[in-house]
Amino acid sequence: MKIGDLVILRTGRYNFAPQAGGRAKWVFTDVMGVITDDRGFVDGTAEYKVYTTDGKHTWSHIEDLRIAE
Repeated sequence: MKIGDLVILRTGRYNFAPQAGGRAKWVFTDVMGVITDDRGFVDGTAEYKVYTTDGKHTWSHIEDLRIAE
């Protein structure tokens, strides 16, 4: 992946409201965005800064991204 690539970012949030059965759970959403920056760490971990269609700019791990086709 490189700067300028169109990607799909999988975001997750914990829904604290009880669902059927009385338990809270994780809710995942896919959002389209563009990679605007990248960085790497000494341990080899890669992160990319993604500007998404909902107007957010966030650092994301490569495991949460996939190239849009």
